[in-house]
Amino acid sequence: MAIKNQSGNVIDTIWNTILYKNEKGEVQGIFAAARDITQLKKTEVALKEAEERYKNYIENSSDIVYATDQNGLILYLSPQIKRFGYTPEELMSKHTIDDILLPEEKEEVMKKFKNIIETQNQGSIVLKFKDKTGHLFWLEASGTVQKDLSGTPTGSIGVIRDITERKLAEDRLKELDSIKSRFIRVVSHQLRTPLSAIRWQLESMQNEPGNLTELQKQMLHESYRANLDIISTINDLTTALDIEEGRAAHLDKTSNSLLSLWDSIEIDFAKKCQAKNITFEAKKPETPLPLIEMDTEKIRSVMEKLADNALIYTKEGGKITVSVEKIDNKLVFKISDTGIGVPATEMDYIVQRFYRGSNATTIKPDAAGLGLYIAKNFIESHGGKLNFTSEEGKGSTFWFELPIQ
Repeated sequence: MAIKNQSGNVIDTIWNTILYKNEKGEVQGIFAAARDITQLKKTEVALKEAEERYKNYIENSSDIVYATDQNGLILYLSPQIKRFGYTPEELMSKHTIDDILLPEEKEEVMKKFKNIIETQNQGSIVLKFKDKTGHLFWLEASGTVQKDLSGTPTGSIGVIRDITERKLAEDRLKELDSIKSRFIRVVSHQLRTPLSAIRWQLESMQNEPGNLTELQKQMLHESYRANLDIISTINDLTTALDIEEGRAAHLDKTSNSLLSLWDSIEIDFAKKCQAKNITFEAKKPETPLPLIEMDTEKIRSVMEKLADNALIYTKEGGKITVSVEKIDNKLVFKISDTGIGVPATEMDYIVQRFYRGSNATTIKPDAAGLGLYIAKNFIESHGGKLNFTSEEGKGSTFWFELPIQ
């Protein structure tokens, strides 16, 4: 009953009444007690509005809301399941693995579901199933484990999202990537033979220049260098494909000196620095370094790639410093330069396949962006680590470490 108080405000009340009777059973009066339930009524209205609001959220969401018990029995499904030809009532109280999944999916999905229920607070499962018309869909079920007061899992609650378009796009990208890889491999194979023949002829002509003018000799030398660059790029492309497809994992290890390996590269590198008017400094260790087990050709390739990058991206008048030292149980090769550096926003991507710094393309526009990707893989395959620090416009320091066994 709603009444007004002295201030004129409407108050919701609930009344309890008792009839007062005499000995003859005649009603003599009424005792009544009123209780203010205004706040209770407001709370009930708020709860009802919230329930309607969340119900609208669920019904208008593009995702399917679900709840299961600890064994995967479906306790609730929101109406969005109708888009697959099912009604919630058809699937509720049925077991997920017996009534929704494809036969080949059942065992694996149930294993993942039990693992989430027993060991995690939340998780997601990607599964395939067919709707009533036979069309195949990919769904991602993400949920949170529900527990009772004792901490025992009682089931899960979450959302199911249709990711069919995403999966088809991913599969298409994989197919395109596979086509691209096959194309690169075929083209590389077809180009390598004629390029090698050109290389040997150019090399022979340089060794026997005859009556060539200085300009002709220079053009011959530049053609030879360009030929070597193309062959190197082709080799890097095929190596990157081998890494991606798991064929570069084999290591032909022997016991060697990391310092001696660099020494075999240093003489030619120092000449290149001198030709570009770059100061080169080699810091030698004060005590002998231990030998390590390594694939010499792969580690040499890493050193050459890091050295070439330092040389290419350091301008005339700059400086490059190389050191090899023992730190704890590792040997560390480090090369520092005063070059263009790596932009801060691009540091996370610089070692990815085909990625190049935005400031690097103006200096060497025809590079493939594979050197650091290959170097990182070669070092990690030895159980080591490759990393760098850099500041745009001031230079970079790249280093790798290999374990001493």
